[in-house]
Amino acid sequence: MRAWPFPLPELWEIVESRVDGLAIKSKDGLFVIASWGYGWDHVSVSRRNRLPEWSEMCRVKDLFWEAEECVVQYHPPKSDYVNVHPRCLHLWKPQGVEIPRPPSYMVG
Repeated sequence: MRAWPFPLPELWEIVESRVDGLAIKSKDGLFVIASWGYGWDHVSVSRRNRLPEWSEMCRVKDLFWEAEECVVQYHPPKSDYVNVHPRCLHLWKPQGVEIPRPPSYMVG
């Protein structure tokens, strides 16, 4: 994850900033909470009236991580499932660990 503080593009504004995270919102309605504690980098991405689209999740990924960093969206076991906001998606990356991934020809 990029080290905070970093310059935000013009479409974004800071809602709150702390030592271990921040909240930002875009002028087009995305709300993002980012954190980097407990060995994980994490962002929550939400909208008021719908789930974020793939292109919006890519925009947020590019804002917080370098182009060649791999981040994931988990689908946990049902016993671990928590849904605090019905229109929120998450991106995760463990700190200091390379996320294993399949060969690129299998992904696209």
